[in-house]
Amino acid sequence: MNDRIAELESENAALRQQLPITAEQMRLLRAISGCSQSEIAKMCGVTQQAVARWERAGAPAKWRIDAIFSLVIKEAELRGMTL
Repeated sequence: MNDRIAELESENAALRQQLPITAEQMRLLRAISGCSQSEIAKMCGVTQQAVARWERAGAPAKWRIDAIFSLVIKEAELRGMTL
């Protein structure tokens, strides 16, 4: 799992400050972290339905790849998980 996260970080390094997260990246990040849509929603302060939309169409511009990635990593660490 650590290798996949490192690969994801590497692939997206140049995009982090420029582009909102894509639907594919959102689904992959949630799958890697093991978080539910509801858990991601709580971390981001949005509804579960919003996260479901993000997984279909990508997150709105205000949500950057690094912001969501950081939230998920912090949550995983709080759970004692190593990603």
